[in-house]
Amino acid sequence: MRMTAKAARTILVCIFALSLAVCAAAQEKLDLETVIDDKSGLLETEMQEAGPGDNKLFTITTDGNIASLEIGDLYRNPEGAFFKVTAIRSKSAKGGTFTIQRTAGNAAPGKKFNRVTGVGPLNIVARTTLLDMYIMGGPFLHPIAALFVAMVILAVNSILLYRRKRQLPDKFIIEAEDALDRGDIARFEAISLKEKGSSRSSAGAWPTGSTNPESRT
Repeated sequence: MRMTAKAARTILVCIFALSLAVCAAAQEKLDLETVIDDKSGLLETEMQEAGPGDNKLFTITTDGNIASLEIGDLYRNPEGAFFKVTAIRSKSAKGGTFTIQRTAGNAAPGKKFNRVTGVGPLNIVARTTLLDMYIMGGPFLHPIAALFVAMVILAVNSILLYRRKRQLPDKFIIEAEDALDRGDIARFEAISLKEKGSSRSSAGAWPTGSTNPESRT
């Protein structure tokens, strides 16, 4: 069966269109690879400028959504240091805890991280705990913390040692008042010496051998 001129033209147009599509796809792939190569080269340059990292590990806790975080994701903080996620203890839409390794730069992790590569969230804000604030305070907080602990110990000790019922028990007060009402200083002294604390020292307030409170000079 002989092909008509119109059918031949149609086939040629289709072949030409297909060729253009293939060329466009190849060009797009080439452009994409070029962009990726450029981005990789820029990232490598930035990491070299930041300086070598010490591979020190840091534990980060956040209340943000890190459900998409994966091991190997690379982040950078505002100071220009780079950190790679090496372990994930927990992750969810309500936050979690993970470990990062300083791969480039020497700046402290800080609280804010921006994703460089990977599939994790674009931004992560770390939670600030009381321990974090203590660490940020530096070595000057160590003596202050030691003094605070000593103050708490002294306060608790004073509360336990100098409470009224320990120094002046109800039984001692009743017996001492009875002895004084009777004018029996010897008995009062004997009662005081049996007790500990301020009640014991009160025995020295009366002259030895006195039999009447009014005989004190």
